Amino acid sequence: MEKTRISASDLVEEGFLTVLEAASFLGVSRAFVYVEMDRGEIVFSKFGRSRRIPVAALKHYAAERIIGPIEIKNAEVNDGRR
Repeated sequence: MEKTRISASDLVEEGFLTVLEAASFLGVSRAFVYVEMDRGEIVFSKFGRSRRIPVAALKHYAAERIIGPIEIKNAEVNDGRR
Protein backbone atom coordinates (compact mmCIF):
# COMPACT_ATOMS: atom_id res chain seq x y z
CA MET A 1 0.00 0.00 0.00
CA GLU A 2 1.45 3.37 -1.02
CA LYS A 3 1.75 5.97 1.74
CA THR A 4 0.36 9.45 1.11
CA ARG A 5 2.07 12.42 2.72
CA ILE A 6 -0.02 15.01 4.56
CA SER A 7 1.46 18.32 5.62
CA ALA A 8 1.61 19.20 9.31
CA SER A 9 -0.62 22.25 8.79
CA ASP A 10 -3.27 20.08 7.11
CA LEU A 11 -3.11 17.61 10.00
CA VAL A 12 -3.84 20.19 12.69
CA GLU A 13 -6.47 22.17 10.77
CA GLU A 14 -9.41 19.99 11.89
CA GLY A 15 -8.21 19.72 15.49
CA PHE A 16 -7.30 16.80 17.70
CA LEU A 17 -9.00 13.87 19.42
CA THR A 18 -8.09 12.07 22.62
CA VAL A 19 -7.19 8.39 22.40
CA LEU A 20 -10.63 7.50 23.76
CA GLU A 21 -12.36 9.70 21.16
CA ALA A 22 -10.20 8.21 18.40
CA ALA A 23 -11.09 4.69 19.53
CA SER A 24 -14.78 5.58 19.47
CA PHE A 25 -14.42 7.12 16.00
CA LEU A 26 -12.82 3.93 14.65
CA GLY A 27 -15.00 1.54 16.65
CA VAL A 28 -12.00 -0.11 18.31
CA SER A 29 -10.52 -0.28 21.81
CA ARG A 30 -8.19 2.30 23.36
CA ALA A 31 -5.54 -0.41 23.55
CA PHE A 32 -5.73 -0.95 19.79
CA VAL A 33 -5.23 2.78 19.18
CA TYR A 34 -2.16 2.79 21.46
CA VAL A 35 -0.72 -0.21 19.61
CA GLU A 36 -1.25 1.47 16.23
CA MET A 37 0.37 4.68 17.51
CA ASP A 38 3.36 2.72 18.86
CA ARG A 39 3.71 0.93 15.48
CA GLY A 40 3.68 4.32 13.69
CA GLU A 41 0.42 3.57 11.88
CA ILE A 42 -1.50 6.40 13.57
CA VAL A 43 0.37 9.68 13.92
CA PHE A 44 -0.08 11.73 17.06
CA SER A 45 1.17 14.77 18.95
CA LYS A 46 2.18 14.89 22.58
CA PHE A 47 0.97 17.67 24.82
CA GLY A 48 2.68 17.08 28.13
CA ARG A 49 2.08 13.40 28.89
CA SER A 50 -1.10 13.23 26.79
CA ARG A 51 -1.28 11.95 23.22
CA ARG A 52 -3.62 13.71 20.82
CA ILE A 53 -4.48 12.43 17.36
CA PRO A 54 -5.20 14.87 14.51
CA VAL A 55 -8.69 14.30 13.08
CA ALA A 56 -7.29 14.44 9.53
CA ALA A 57 -4.74 11.74 10.35
CA LEU A 58 -7.46 9.49 11.75
CA LYS A 59 -9.62 9.95 8.65
CA HIS A 60 -6.61 9.15 6.47
CA TYR A 61 -5.82 6.05 8.56
CA ALA A 62 -9.39 4.80 8.17
CA ALA A 63 -9.55 5.58 4.43
CA GLU A 64 -6.33 3.64 3.76
CA ARG A 65 -7.92 0.53 5.21
CA ILE A 66 -11.01 0.38 3.01
CA ILE A 67 -11.01 -2.98 1.25
CA GLY A 68 -12.42 -3.47 -2.24
CA PRO A 69 -14.10 -1.16 -4.71
CA ILE A 70 -16.54 1.45 -3.50
CA GLU A 71 -19.87 1.45 -5.32
CA ILE A 72 -21.33 4.89 -5.99
CA LYS A 73 -24.86 5.18 -7.31
CA ASN A 74 -25.38 7.41 -10.36
CA ALA A 75 -27.61 9.75 -8.37
CA GLU A 76 -24.72 10.46 -5.99
CA VAL A 77 -22.27 11.41 -8.73
CA ASN A 78 -22.19 15.11 -9.55
CA ASP A 79 -20.32 15.39 -12.83
CA GLY A 80 -22.28 18.32 -14.24
CA ARG A 81 -24.71 16.17 -16.28
CA ARG A 82 -28.39 15.83 -15.54
